Amino acid sequence: MTAKEMFEALGYEFYDHHFLNVPRSQNVMIPQDEPYLEYRSEDKNIGEEIITFHGGSRFVSVWAVGNIGERRHSLPAPLNAAEIKAITQQMKELGWWE
Repeated sequence: MTAKEMFEALGYEFYDHHFLNVPRSQNVMIPQDEPYLEYRSEDKNIGEEIITFHGGSRFVSVWAVGNIGERRHSLPAPLNAAEIKAITQQMKELGWWE
């Protein structure tokens, strides 16, 4: 099973922000322009959980984004075992797990 399939089975949607469309030789960019893959899961009560794989710098960020009162907040999100397994699989597919 691919990482995309694993994330979709967990209720995440996939977004490719120029990550898979950029030749490897061009993958080194300044941070704000670097390509990335993103998986988003939305819960009406909690908000969104966003897992992002940043291409040039090779790091993963995991955030819970939601409204608290009138303000929108981003906090580090907890992960369950299935999410960790999907993240590990995505890292393997990207060639980061060596």
